[in-house]
Amino acid sequence: MPSIRKTHAASWLTLLLLAVNSAVHAAGVSNGDFQTGDFSGWTLDTDATPGASPDFQIIDSAGNYSARIEADGAGDTVFFANTLFQSLDLSLPAEHDLILRFDWTYAGDAEAPDETFLVGFGDGTGNYYDANAELGLLFNPQNYGAGTFSAKLNALANLSGWTLEFQLLAGFDGLSSHVTLDNISLSAVAQPTPVPIPPAMLLFASGLLGVFGYKKHKTMG
Repeated sequence: MPSIRKTHAASWLTLLLLAVNSAVHAAGVSNGDFQTGDFSGWTLDTDATPGASPDFQIIDSAGNYSARIEADGAGDTVFFANTLFQSLDLSLPAEHDLILRFDWTYAGDAEAPDETFLVGFGDGTGNYYDANAELGLLFNPQNYGAGTFSAKLNALANLSGWTLEFQLLAGFDGLSSHVTLDNISLSAVAQPTPVPIPPAMLLFASGLLGVFGYKKHKTMG
């Protein structure tokens, strides 16, 4: 009979292995945390021309880097929209979920922004698609704010030729807005595996149901 200490050790080892194997990070997003200090892996677009500063900037906060897209600020060259995008690897192993996450901050000079921030998937046609691979947007906050976005992308699994696009459309109020992005990740996460119920526990549960049923029948009789 195994000792209690050995049993506990085996249990902790099992939990550790499950934790390690629960998420397999796909190569779907390159330089999603921008820790290279530049836009390596990304394409910058300002109205169909290569984007430049100050439309696109890397923000260094004590060694923690993030990306910033700006519109209507001093020196910005955008007329219609600034877009930050890259191609995705959407390959997904069986019995896994494809999860996209990113941190975002949408801010600027106006209380009610005239600019528009949106996120969507592109397929090369100029259209945007949502997490269900249907025409629409993945994310489109209407007001300034911040948060962490997360979505399951199983509907796009194993498709090719798709891009993830962050876009800031210029407004007409003469005041600038900007979007800060960080920790953009695309992960294949193992789906939960049902835990089998030991036969002894099933017998115990069946016995309890029998006892309660007998008592109820006896009381009613």
